[in-house]
Amino acid sequence: NFYLTMADSSNHTKQNGDAEDGKILTMANINPNVINVQYAVRGPIVIRAAEVEKELKGGNHNYPFDQVIRANIGDCHASGNQVPVTYLRQFVAGCTYPPIMNHSDFPSDIKLRVDRFLSYCGGKSLGSYTESPGLVPVRQDISEYIEKRDGHKSDPNDIYLCNGASDGIKTVIKLLMNNDVNRPSGIMIPIPQYPLYSATLSEYGAYQIGYYLDEDNNWALGIDELERALNEAKEHCIPRGIVVINPGNPTGQVLTRENIENIIQFAHKHRLFLIADEVYQENVYLAGSKFYSFKKVLMDLGAPYNQMELASFHSASKGWHGECGSRGGYYELINIDKDVRTQHNKLISACLCSTAWGQAIMDAIISPPKEGDESYELYMKERTAVVNRLKEKADLVSDLFNSVEGVRCNTVMGAMYAFPRIDIPQKAQEQAKRQNMAPDAFYCFQLLEKTGICVVPGSGFKQRPGTHHFRTTILPPVEQMKQVVDKFRTFHIYIRFLYVYRHYFGLGLSIKGNIIRTKLKQINELNDKVAVFILHFYYSSTDAEQSTKHHKGCPMTFLLQVERTALGLDENNALVWQDEYKTGNVWKYEKFGADMGCVYLYEIDYANRGQIEVSIEDHDVFKAFHDCMKDMSKFRQYLYYIGTSCDATKLRNKIQKLKERVLKSFTHQRELILETGKGAISKSDLTTKRLEKCICFTLASLNYYENLLHKFTILLVNFPLASDRTNVVNLGFEDSTINAEDVSYENVEAEENETNRYIELLNQIQQLHTLREDIEQIDVHQLRYHATSYSKEFVENMHKYNNDVTLDSLEANGSSPVK
Repeated sequence: NFYLTMADSSNHTKQNGDAEDGKILTMANINPNVINVQYAVRGPIVIRAAEVEKELKGGNHNYPFDQVIRANIGDCHASGNQVPVTYLRQFVAGCTYPPIMNHSDFPSDIKLRVDRFLSYCGGKSLGSYTESPGLVPVRQDISEYIEKRDGHKSDPNDIYLCNGASDGIKTVIKLLMNNDVNRPSGIMIPIPQYPLYSATLSEYGAYQIGYYLDEDNNWALGIDELERALNEAKEHCIPRGIVVINPGNPTGQVLTRENIENIIQFAHKHRLFLIADEVYQENVYLAGSKFYSFKKVLMDLGAPYNQMELASFHSASKGWHGECGSRGGYYELINIDKDVRTQHNKLISACLCSTAWGQAIMDAIISPPKEGDESYELYMKERTAVVNRLKEKADLVSDLFNSVEGVRCNTVMGAMYAFPRIDIPQKAQEQAKRQNMAPDAFYCFQLLEKTGICVVPGSGFKQRPGTHHFRTTILPPVEQMKQVVDKFRTFHIYIRFLYVYRHYFGLGLSIKGNIIRTKLKQINELNDKVAVFILHFYYSSTDAEQSTKHHKGCPMTFLLQVERTALGLDENNALVWQDEYKTGNVWKYEKFGADMGCVYLYEIDYANRGQIEVSIEDHDVFKAFHDCMKDMSKFRQYLYYIGTSCDATKLRNKIQKLKERVLKSFTHQRELILETGKGAISKSDLTTKRLEKCICFTLASLNYYENLLHKFTILLVNFPLASDRTNVVNLGFEDSTINAEDVSYENVEAEENETNRYIELLNQIQQLHTLREDIEQIDVHQLRYHATSYSKEFVENMHKYNNDVTLDSLEANGSSPVK
């Protein structure tokens, strides 16, 4: 199961197939093909999203969001960004309730169309059965539409109306099922694919021949890949047909004419029935891209290709109309054997007919008003508005996702979806495995629970092994799409922070008195790519006063990011690293010490050129930190690294080498700054004494870690100020005594609780955004001495997060800023 491991049905049934409560139909005797059917677009994540929505409507405010954003399905009208097309609804309204056409405002051209349509309905009523293939005038209109589109003749008798394209696709695939005793029929489907195909093939007991689209070439379809997939499948099945989705779902690519020609030639060579899913043919956005139908290219190629069997599909659900619930659709069957067509017609007649409502909608879509018609002007106005919005969002979405580190999204050329590729940390994948979930399903579940965004994991569409994706629609309004990606960015950074940068580390916040601080537990396992963050949120009386000698009271401080990439092993089987340094801020702490086991970095003052202010407006800690790292990457700072190993001897050697590198680094930095910094700072500010002091403190911290080696083999990095020893207990540590148990996370449940506690506190910080105006009006320098300068509203709001904050307490301790 690509999604969730199914519970063992043997727990619920007896060997004889009868359930314990006497049911006749049980999991032991149900059609096994039904069990194999999976449809991710409405799978477990979507079910969970519905549960969350119900809880939110019921007044549950325990989620860090107030609504679920459904980006899992291409439902245009449900997205809240598209209203029904007036022309379509007036036409259906007239067909449903003809007296409404007596209204003076009802367009005359629509009246004529309604009269024509109803004249073919029994009793002139939309509630009557139609012919099994569909109403004659609708099939005639569709044939004219196809002829105009392709430049080739279309026979109305080749047209079949269906309840959405899905219904027609299942009918055609059913015709191809001639399962041998030893080998089933096989159908080639693209990977990634729309799960209708895998579900249908599972239902029919057919073999899925998956061919991979080339993600690195914007999801192009390679003939070599088709040959590979077909050859490997022949021993398992009898290949009967090939499915091509163009424009692509979930991948959003638009095939070139040349690509389509190659596919047709491939299908002809191997005698494969062509199934062209073209429901997004009106959704092409990228300049220079153009939709070519398979029928057009097939006919243009001439003999022998123009005699090939082809089923092509269109739908009322897509395009710019988005009439999903109307369930309108059609397919054209060309070059079909006469006797086979008879059997096909018999098959669909058993279902009587598709809905007359859907036929009416489909008819209105493929034969819109013409210039000069009364309804034409409004129709074109609405069409232009919707198409332009879709194009704008298609252009926007891939750019937004590509701006997120660890995410890659191909250009959305067509259709209604983006299919970003996401880097899921190995540790997160292991966590998913423990929960019997595909890694991207685990990721998407977490995304839903933390942000309210509902997307479909790539495993639901199938994908190349080792890659992870999710599908999202481009349908929500532009501003909401920006919010979605912004929320996603925050979440993705959080996941990487949680699972990449340390093995399983606990991250918590202490909000007490005037301290907001973080802790980070470092576990002994290094990943291929490791980044060590020192996060420091702080306000405390002494240190704030000291720091403002150099800066103007940034509410948050991010010190440094060092990214280490493992290049391989040297001759001694030791890891060889390549370091990349990025920085956050240029705070310069004079009073830091190493007695708490802290490693502090001392920096040259770049005359505030390197200062980065992160205000409460940046409501998410991780986003602010991430942006800070990106913005500050051009400022070279000093080396920081603490090796981790269970071998104390190797670790001592690492630390000794690190000492040497630190000395060398400081010397190099001093020379570099003296040479290049003349215009920004004076040489007097870069005295040897100050540099030596920086080196001294850094080496002292390293020495401290050497002394800890006999206590435990897993090192801990934590960041309380030396002057705030009383707050260390709030971070989960007792004074400077550190036990191995404090940093070992064997218990996954405890790990989850730690993370949830962090998220809860993070939400409290996010709510501080509402205090921004009050904060901006406060003079930080005066605050230290005039606590009563806090506004009453500000204090009352702060009191919600900290019971110690009152006007009385501020007056009694005027030198302690609370922010």
